[in-house]
Amino acid sequence: LRALPVALRRYVIDLRQASGARVGFERLDLIDSTNSNYTAELPRINERYHGRRYCFFYGVASKTSAAVSQQGLAKVNVCDARAGRGSAAVTAWQRDNHYTSEPIFVPRPNATREDDGVVLSFALDGAAGRSYLLALDATTMQTIGTARMPVTLPNDVHGLFVEG
Repeated sequence: LRALPVALRRYVIDLRQASGARVGFERLDLIDSTNSNYTAELPRINERYHGRRYCFFYGVASKTSAAVSQQGLAKVNVCDARAGRGSAAVTAWQRDNHYTSEPIFVPRPNATREDDGVVLSFALDGAAGRSYLLALDATTMQTIGTARMPVTLPNDVHGLFVEG
């Protein structure tokens, strides 16, 4: 079997353009500080930036340069790509044999930065066979805390945070 080539593309649609106008895209190569390459899916942004220019998205990510695929979560800085570098900076959270669901960004009340908040995801600890809620600092992608679940959840759980 041959793996399909993975490419992340960011489409920017100018709503001021006439109907039928050509839509361009940027191909983004995701690279962390150690020059490891990543793929990402299920991208989520800070919903306060919906319809506006944003720099960060969070997604389920896999390190492609590892001998064995390592799945986790990633914060991707797409502003690096807009600066013409062709690659986007990745900050990842990964643990061996842990599998995450789609991340949910929860902004800190009165936040002044786009990435000031928490990233939530359900995760499965494969060795223990138990699920937990994972809370990460959205700026650093460091673990803030975990809460064990009384049931095992599939890692394809989707969610949404709505400010009340």
